[in-house]
Amino acid sequence: NFRSLKLILTGLIFSGVLLASFEIIISIFNLEIRTLSYIGNNPANYSAFFLLITTIAIPLYLYKSIFLRILIGSLGFWAIYMNESRSVMVLSFVIIIMWLLKDRSFFTKILLGIVGGYIAYILFSAVVMSQIYDTSSIFSLLNYENNFSNLERLNLLFYSYDLFLAKPEGHGIGSSYSLFINNSYTIVDTYPHPHNTLAFFAVELGLIGIIIYFYLFFTLFLTAQKISNKKLKELSMCLILALAFFSIADVIFYNGILMLSSFIFIGIIFASARIKSTC
Repeated sequence: NFRSLKLILTGLIFSGVLLASFEIIISIFNLEIRTLSYIGNNPANYSAFFLLITTIAIPLYLYKSIFLRILIGSLGFWAIYMNESRSVMVLSFVIIIMWLLKDRSFFTKILLGIVGGYIAYILFSAVVMSQIYDTSSIFSLLNYENNFSNLERLNLLFYSYDLFLAKPEGHGIGSSYSLFINNSYTIVDTYPHPHNTLAFFAVELGLIGIIIYFYLFFTLFLTAQKISNKKLKELSMCLILALAFFSIADVIFYNGILMLSSFIFIGIIFASARIKSTC
């Protein structure tokens, strides 16, 4: 029922607030504490993604209090910024914009889209181009000229494509690590996977993996459309967007805790579809 699911969502918010608070306190007081709960090649990205869902997405749709939304969201965004996850920062803005537009009429959405597009163009012309070479800026995501991280990820995709062409039926579950470690396409030779979920599925499972990837998100979308509770439906669509977007930036089914978190978020969508209450 809705009450049980609300308790689960509240628990996730508490966990996000706790994680954000720990990271902020450790940073402010410069404590010598290693927080590698999200063990992996880049745990900061995984931590930022969890914070995005638990401190920004869920509170926006679960709480009515503007104060709580701002307080928890600000805490989470601060911690996300500290993790220097550019993709999650962009996704944070997208989710907030989606929430601001959710109850607007179609005409208003079009009008705001035009105005927003014009403002974005002005910002791009005046600000973005001056910060595109700043590696800590979210605008550096657009820099494929000399941004090391972007070029490395691009080369990982090229390598994944070549691996897929070499073996369209897939190299086998668990083969990613041995294939990507010490590869000749990237400067860093310690990548355990291609940092992209679709590429990861294509390399390990081949054509079947590609079908599974698209079928998963198609099923999630159809499931969300069946949800009768308006808040849960909007939250579910937000979760699908977050999972799909982050799956482009990283592999959501590789790292243990990130995979567990992803399945929890997917479970929330399926659980929401079983709730008949419209409260």
